[in-house]
Amino acid sequence: MSAVKYVIDFDGVLVSGDVTVDLINRFLRRYPARIFKLAALIPNALAARNDKARARLNRRAITKLFAGITRLEYSELLNEVLDLYTKNPNKFNVQICQEVMKLPREEIVVATGADTELVKGLLKLLGMGQTQVLGSTFSALPNGIEITHHNVGQNKVQSLILADVYPRITTVYTDSAADLPLIRASQKAVLVNPKRKLVKMLS
Repeated sequence: MSAVKYVIDFDGVLVSGDVTVDLINRFLRRYPARIFKLAALIPNALAARNDKARARLNRRAITKLFAGITRLEYSELLNEVLDLYTKNPNKFNVQICQEVMKLPREEIVVATGADTELVKGLLKLLGMGQTQVLGSTFSALPNGIEITHHNVGQNKVQSLILADVYPRITTVYTDSAADLPLIRASQKAVLVNPKRKLVKMLS
């Protein structure tokens, strides 16, 4: 039986922003013309009314942007994001990081929609390199980098079931309405700067 009691989201919780957005921003600095590839997705973005539609849109955006990118180029981008956080530690949510770092390491899992490899690198910067991470898989395929496993919404729940964590969750740290199933399965929810949608759903 898993010893995990605490499920921690990453974006908006341990970091104040979104590390996938940081990754895309570093990519567009290298290849600014690629931003035009997203133009075709604008109607879809406007029509995305739920988390599932937004997750599907995010996968399509990554596929379009990273078409033709090699694993080596992608690894260089990951290192650029790690360097960004090394030079700007204020991008971490210091108060929550300090709170989480006091918890027994074997009782923590970070469950996130961001790239597992990137999140592990960022946790290492915090001295939490041994923390279990259940994240998304960004794979190098013949056509470029694609998300082959997107750990959001129901997929996040499924990954926790496979890891023998769900539904025996004591506490969940999150900011997102997409984690509502985890909140309902936990004894306690720590809402970190929660999005308006989540506050409304819990009121």
